[in-house]
Amino acid sequence: MQPRSAVLSVLALLATAACGSTAQEQANTVVGNDETGSEDQTPARVATSGGESPAPTGACASAGVRPIYFEYDDNTLSSSVRDQLTADARCIQSQGAVEVSLVGATDPRGTEEYNLALGERRARSVADYLSSLGVARSRLRIRSVGEEMASGETETAWARDRRVSQD
Repeated sequence: MQPRSAVLSVLALLATAACGSTAQEQANTVVGNDETGSEDQTPARVATSGGESPAPTGACASAGVRPIYFEYDDNTLSSSVRDQLTADARCIQSQGAVEVSLVGATDPRGTEEYNLALGERRARSVADYLSSLGVARSRLRIRSVGEEMASGETETAWARDRRVSQD
């Protein structure tokens, strides 16, 4: 790498970090396999059971929860997700009486009823953990959209559908 390229890379990294962006935004892509076995470029899975989610540095980018991604048919929070939520809880608490609306979503597989229940379990697990960190339960609203917002057609794309995000 030439010196100028190295300097530009460092400046870009610092600018990204200063904006309080998530690892998902910074990493931008990760290689994965869809059902056909071909490699596909997808957003980094910051908050999956086996994913990475470093806590943000500096000031809070927002008074909310960054998207949390789940494995298929799962609503458990990995240690990396808990680390992310710990940082998010500090940001929520620093913003006073802001309410946070957590929306649980699923991929399109499964029945509508099952997916609505799974989306609710995902949102509830996030709310329960935030509450255990001191965020007042009265500030947390949960709902499920089940598969309603799903847009994926491959395993890689479905991974983006399995999430809890802020409304």
